[in-house]
Amino acid sequence: MLENKAMHPLVVGTALSFAFRAGAGEGNLLLFALAVVLVLLAVQRGSAYLLRHFTALI
Repeated sequence: MLENKAMHPLVVGTALSFAFRAGAGEGNLLLFALAVVLVLLAVQRGSAYLLRHFTALI
């Protein structure tokens, strides 16, 4: 990413934080599952909003 002068996505930072704390216990697995669920809900709601917005214009 440094060679391409590209910004890193937040997903990479989140994955690395979980990878470096892998031995910290089972709480990380629950936190990771919660983060995945929240991201999926945000994507679902965002896509539903965009779909409603753009179909109303047609």
